[in-house]
Amino acid sequence: MDQENAFQAFCNLINGKSIFPFYLFDLHQIEKRINIFKWCLTETSPGLAIFLEEKKFDFKKFVLEWFMTLFVKTLDLEVCARVWDVILVEGQLSMYRFGITLVRIVQDEIFDCEDAYEIYMVLSNLKGRINEDRLILI
Repeated sequence: MDQENAFQAFCNLINGKSIFPFYLFDLHQIEKRINIFKWCLTETSPGLAIFLEEKKFDFKKFVLEWFMTLFVKTLDLEVCARVWDVILVEGQLSMYRFGITLVRIVQDEIFDCEDAYEIYMVLSNLKGRINEDRLILI
């Protein structure tokens, strides 16, 4: 893809319904996206969702960071490039799938956590630990 088409694809992605509210700091719309994320997690991993709720874990920080940066702060660039490819091909809803997949990849570590702070630490230290094949396959 040439630079002009790549830039146009990036602009289309950033201006999409799932991402743009984060850049506007539209709290109502951001809260909707966070609730969608929680719902998706509950549907795909109910035990994990219950555990996180019991620990009073709040996903706001991570969903904001993951969606605003398109995972660049969380994943190595090579892995991020694959994630972006999928988002561009499959659409913005795949961002939810990747976020949930990140949580599921480290769920054993999460289940070992005593409180929300320890969960924050697990999810804050993913860079360099996530293999692109594992992320794409789950």
